[in-house]
Order: sequence, then structure tokens, then C-alpha cells
Amino acid sequence: MHLVLVGLSHHAAPISVRERISCAEHRLPDALSHAAQVPGVREILILSTCNRMEVYGVVEGPDLGYAYSAIARHLSAFHNVPEAQFDAYLYRKAEHEAISHLMRVASGLDSLVLGEAQILGQVRTALRNAQESGVVGGVLSHLFQHALNSGKRVQQETGLGKGAFSIGHAAVDLAARIFSLPEATVLLLGAGKMSLLTARHLAANGVNLIVVANRTHEKAEKMASNLGGKAIRYEDFPDMLARTDIVIASTSAPHPIIRREMLQPVLKKRRGKPLFLIDIAVPRDIDADVADMDNVFLYNIDHLQEVVAHRVRGRAVEARQAEVIATSETQEFLNWYRAREAAPVIKQLRGRLDDYARKRLEILRSNLSPQSDKDWAQIELQIHSLMDEVAREPILRMKRASKEAAAPAGAAPTRYDLLSAAREIFGLGVDDIAPAREETL
Repeated sequence: MHLVLVGLSHHAAPISVRERISCAEHRLPDALSHAAQVPGVREILILSTCNRMEVYGVVEGPDLGYAYSAIARHLSAFHNVPEAQFDAYLYRKAEHEAISHLMRVASGLDSLVLGEAQILGQVRTALRNAQESGVVGGVLSHLFQHALNSGKRVQQETGLGKGAFSIGHAAVDLAARIFSLPEATVLLLGAGKMSLLTARHLAANGVNLIVVANRTHEKAEKMASNLGGKAIRYEDFPDMLARTDIVIASTSAPHPIIRREMLQPVLKKRRGKPLFLIDIAVPRDIDADVADMDNVFLYNIDHLQEVVAHRVRGRAVEARQAEVIATSETQEFLNWYRAREAAPVIKQLRGRLDDYARKRLEILRSNLSPQSDKDWAQIELQIHSLMDEVAREPILRMKRASKEAAAPAGAAPTRYDLLSAAREIFGLGVDDIAPAREETL
């Protein structure tokens, strides 16, 4: 069995790749079901956000290469994207590296926005979805509980997330750089969590007017009412573009909702007045080619990295504290995971030695003269005691090894040849091994 992770994120994969492999929440049950059918998969969990798509699995197979390939094939088949178009951006991690990576993700250390609070909720949702689909067992459930604990501890014990900076904050910061917000009319497309966070930041910055459009009009009305803004019908938003300064798009639409042909008549009505479009959706809400149009300025989620970098400078101390917590939770899980691996080996060893004892006792009973019950009980006791003596050292060493600290990230696991392994497991020093007699020909 291999505990593996295959994924891609904002660190290397551009949004044009991420959006093709992303998985909207309503598609997760189908994605999980599809992945669970891949040969060798015993447990599976998908973490999909606007900045990452990660598949965690417990996979049975001959080697790690098989496990990695099985998950990559699932991504290709489910999303109908040839592997060649995303393979170069994939990272593949196993065991310690996969575990450590998840702890850092849940702690906000691997996010576009260092210390963001939203990722913890996304990790929790990913675990819940996998549990409801019945595709996780003890290993991934235990792993993600530790990840959630790591994220909660970082929030409670460090100042990494202080100020609750988010993608929504970054979008508003960018909007403030390109327009005077007290004079701006802002159109929000979408009324989900990201739109709500963004809208709150806009209101806090004194924006002139917030207009909300959403496919479910009641949600748009509720958000607009809470913000002192205005709700419009979703089908009316193209007309509103002619009277808007800044558009912030964050819907869950599977395809772009603002295209070049939509903007052409809008720009004629605007008569050269610039239109700023900020797209924080994945998949993108706005076609990339509108950026080539006159007086249109398009920013997507990847463009926000400069804004984010500026806001998170000076958090090195908090980040180091968070790293310590993530490392601690990694070790806690590894202790459990390795002990779990040792238990069946110990059970198998005890069973094998019990079989040896039973067979030897059967031979003795048939070869010895009849013994009294008391004498036979003494013989059985001595044979079983002998087997316990043989097993004691290996079992103690396996238990001790399962609790030892994991190797540092990137370090290769300890490997032995057969002779070295025998010395280690039975606790044999060189002086304990009697020299073999030379055989004569």
C-alpha cells in the first residue's frame, strides 16, 4: 500500500491549466466515484480550490510509479484533458512528503495568500465530501483530522492569519490601486463565499455603489441588502457593464460568462471610459482575449500574486512558528501510521511462531513415551517460552522503530541488505555471530 499525493497548484501551473483540472463542488461526488474505481485505489480524497487540485490516495500496486500513474490517468479521463497538457505541472509525493505537504496546506503555509483562513474550511469540506461518498477509510480520515488540527493550532497559536487577508482582500487592494473606490461603481458577479468576502472589503473601503448579480436572484438581493447596495437580475448584467467602473467576477460557472462579443457593444456606449475587470474565479469567468480590447484592463487570480506578496511581507516569524506546528502534526500522524503498519507484521510473526510450537509439540507427543498431564504441561510451557524468547527482540525493535522520529523531509528511508536486517531485527552485534566453519570439498 502506498499513501500518495498527485496535484498541481499556483506555484507552477498557470490558471489556464488549473481551470481545466479544477473540480467544482457539485462535481466532486462523480469525481470521487470515478477515482475510487481506478484499479488499486483503496481510499481517495480530492482537495480542489481556486489555486490547487490535489488527489490524495491509498493505492495498492507494485510501486509508487503505478500509484502516481493511476491517479494521473483518472485526472485525464474524468476532466477529458490529455495528460500531456498538464503532466509537466504535476507534483507527486508519497508517505512523509505527502503528509508534510498536507499539514502545510491546511496551515496556510502553501497558499497564494500566506496564512489564509479559507483553506481550513476547504480542507474540512474535502474530507466531509469524501466521507459522504464512502471513499475514505482509516488512513485518509486520520490524516485529514491531523491536518485540520494543524490548521486550527496555527490560527490559535500564531499570528500568521492575523488580519484575515484573503483573495477577496487582494482583489479590493488591486481595485483601489486602479480606481478611487469612493467614486467607483463596482459590479459583483456571483454571490458565493468569495463574493461575500470581497463585497465586505469593498464596503469597508467606502466604495460608491455595489451592484450584485447572481443566477439565484434572492442571494443577490440578500447580499446587496446587507451591504447597502443594489441587486439586479443576472440576465441584466451585460447592460450594467456600460455603467460600471470595476467588475469583480467570482461565479461557479463552468465557462466564461464575459466574452469579447459581449463587450464590443458595451465599449461603444462607454466612449473610451476604461473598464477594469478582476476575475477571481476558477474556472475563469472572463475570456482572456478581452484583455486585447481598447480601454479594457483584465486581471485574473494569478495577477493578484504581486498584491499578496506586498501584504504578507514581515510574517517570517509567524511562518516559522506555523512550520513547527505543521511538523509536529506530521510526526504525530507518522507515529500512528507506522505503528499501524507494524501491527500486522507483529501479528503475523506471532502466528508463525505459534504454528512452529504446535507442530513441534505434535511431533514430541508422538515420539515420547506417555507423559503425565503435569509433565506435558511443563513441556508445552517450555516450547512456548522458547518461541516467546525468539520473538521478543524483533517485536520490541519493530515497536520501537514505529515510534521513532520520521526522517527529515527529502531524506531517503533507511534500507538494509538481508544480513544487516537480520542483525538489526535480532539485535545481533558482530561479536555475537560465531564464525562459520570452513567446508571441505
